[in-house]
Amino acid sequence: MQGIQTVHEEDEKKRLSKWPLAAIITALATLAAVAALVGLYAPSVPDKPFSADDVDAGSVVELNGTEYGGKALSWRVLEKEGSKVLLITEEIVDFYEYNEMSEKQIKMFADMDEDIAFLGFFGDTPFSREFAVTWEECSIRAWLNDVFISSFDSSVVEKICETCVKNDDNPEYGTDGGRDTVDKVFLLSIEEAQRYFESDTARIAKWYPSQDQLKDAGERFAMQAAQQGNFTVYASEFGEVFTNYLHETDNAFRWGLRSPGRYAYDAAFVDTEGDISSIPYIDLQMTGVRPAIWLETGAGQ
Repeated sequence: MQGIQTVHEEDEKKRLSKWPLAAIITALATLAAVAALVGLYAPSVPDKPFSADDVDAGSVVELNGTEYGGKALSWRVLEKEGSKVLLITEEIVDFYEYNEMSEKQIKMFADMDEDIAFLGFFGDTPFSREFAVTWEECSIRAWLNDVFISSFDSSVVEKICETCVKNDDNPEYGTDGGRDTVDKVFLLSIEEAQRYFESDTARIAKWYPSQDQLKDAGERFAMQAAQQGNFTVYASEFGEVFTNYLHETDNAFRWGLRSPGRYAYDAAFVDTEGDISSIPYIDLQMTGVRPAIWLETGAGQ
């Protein structure tokens, strides 16, 4: 048996010795390229720390270690404050409802005529009061500070500041904004969306959803529609409908704000033309999401 092993080893040495050096180098280079593509050699944090000294308000930056849904995120710098920068995602990252319905609310819809339930939302009615929600209580706030931020590298999460988020009443209708909160991730307010973007055009945001995102959003959309008694919305139709819609708008899509809208059950948003609206959106208040964060860069330290 030992002799057989020796013969095999010698044959293997002869076979390898016939490989040209150039072929070996090419093979190694190909393997390295493939490894880089799958991220084996890609650092999770930048070699050079991101610094507030290197950017200006209005610039768009890449921040290594921030991705969502397998896609690296680009961020727009809104403000600089010492070594901290206020960032918002350049694009819409996903499509979510402002607040998920409770079991009690689902039952209310099930027990009530659809037309009466719809009309009950408008004005100060017992029905609309039952659905009243503020930024402090809404489910998208919890999602941003749990699911969304968990996709970031831990070294980046450590640098995201806990921010005192001021929740003013709606400036036009006086709808209660609720109590101020402390968050790592948040949505802009009406006032901030006006202050940080110089025009309606500058506020326009694009959404480039993956097929998985369209499938997931479609299932949530259809489920919420069914909970509200609207069985004409199907998850299977969602992807095609929204793909066609985004094609018509050149991928522009509305994105949500944390400020309350006209009524206490809904939130304000930025529409596809960059206008800020407080009027309730009829499709269950699902809207595009552009998260914002204050990041400590350590500049000048």
